[in-house]
Amino acid sequence: MGQYDVIISGKLLDAVTPELAKEQLAKVFNMPAERAAALVDGKPHRIKKAVDEPTARKFKAALTKAGLQTLIRPNESMAETTAETGSENNPAPAQNAPTSQSESLDLAPPGTPVLREDERTEVKPAAVDTSGLSLDEMAPWSGTGEPAPEPIPAPDFGLAPPGAEIETLPDKREKLNPDISKLDIDEPGATLGAPAKQPPPAPDTSHIKLEKHNPFL
Repeated sequence: MGQYDVIISGKLLDAVTPELAKEQLAKVFNMPAERAAALVDGKPHRIKKAVDEPTARKFKAALTKAGLQTLIRPNESMAETTAETGSENNPAPAQNAPTSQSESLDLAPPGTPVLREDERTEVKPAAVDTSGLSLDEMAPWSGTGEPAPEPIPAPDFGLAPPGAEIETLPDKREKLNPDISKLDIDEPGATLGAPAKQPPPAPDTSHIKLEKHNPFL
């Protein structure tokens, strides 16, 4: 029976965020959140090494359930040269995730290549045109023929000791004496801006006459 390695490529499945993948990985494999975060770092990791096909399928199903893109490939250290049987494209039905101590995850040592060359994504460096850029030599002065400006000495601002009286400058502003003889102060509670109340006009009594009253009539 062939031996297989279980590898997470560092990529996540569609609609799975890194936070969700860390949470689901810690829940599925019953591991601390710190260890789950170390696996969801965008880099490939070999989760299991040299396991049989049923175990590899079991781990692939559990890792896929956690939202991680998972690969299964024959273990390169074995003498067998059997090609992959397509388990990566047709995984077995998902089973319960391994949680026992004997089926825990094991990581390859740092620096161990876990992806073949055809599985790696080639990143081409961007070609930036810098032909139009130039660097001038930095100098204390531009050398335009003019004398260098004199350095401005910073004033020596002394600080008074705590509790010292601070001298107050005299107020030399001219005091105003406005004419307020035409200003009136309204009564408290009055509505500002309301028209002033005028007394009603006196009635015209010029056409009214009084006659002497005769009590005997």
